[in-house]
Amino acid sequence: MATRTVAQKLQIRVGHRVAAINAPSDYRTLVGGLPEGATVGPFSPSIDVVHLFVRDRAELADQAPRVLADVGSDTVLWISYPKRSGGTPTYISRDVGWEILRGAGFDPVSQVAIDDTWSALRFRRDPALRAARAERGAKGY
Repeated sequence: MATRTVAQKLQIRVGHRVAAINAPSDYRTLVGGLPEGATVGPFSPSIDVVHLFVRDRAELADQAPRVLADVGSDTVLWISYPKRSGGTPTYISRDVGWEILRGAGFDPVSQVAIDDTWSALRFRRDPALRAARAERGAKGY
C-alpha cells in the first residue's frame, strides 16, 4: 500500500483552496505537493482548508480568534503545533493548550503527523459531537 502524502492526510483535494497561516516557507514541500488545481492563498471565509501553524499558546491566542471568527462550516481546520520530540520548546500538545478553541465551540476530531517537527489536530464545530462526548464524559477525540 502506498504511503499517503501529508496533503492527503490533511484532506486537501483537487481544486481546494488552502490558507497556510504562519506556515514554514517550504509549506508545499512539507505537505508533499498539492493535488491538481489546489492552491495556497490568503485566508477567506470561503476557503476549503485552513492550516494554521502555532509554536506556543501565545501564538495560538494571537492567531486563532481571527480564523475562528470567519471559518466556514464546511472548512477543514487544521492547527499544527511542535512535537515535544521535535526540539522546539512548547506547552501545547495533543491534549493540552486548546482552551481557546473549545471555548469557541471547536473540538478536536483527528490528529496527523506532519514531519519530525510538526503534528496537526483537526478541529470541527459540531454541537451534536460535543453533546455526545459530554454524555460519555470524553474530552478529546
